[in-house]
Amino acid sequence: MKQKEFAMSVDRELIRECEKLNIPLEEFADMSLKAMQEIDKELGL
Repeated sequence: MKQKEFAMSVDRELIRECEKLNIPLEEFADMSLKAMQEIDKELGL
């Protein structure tokens, strides 16, 4: 998130919307990764 060169097309403000739901960014990232791991085959990972 801090390096602008990484994932340049990502809207960082949109990602931070999770904080409005009282979900810290780190927790949101963890939840997202776990969710993607559960459907990794469907995502082609």
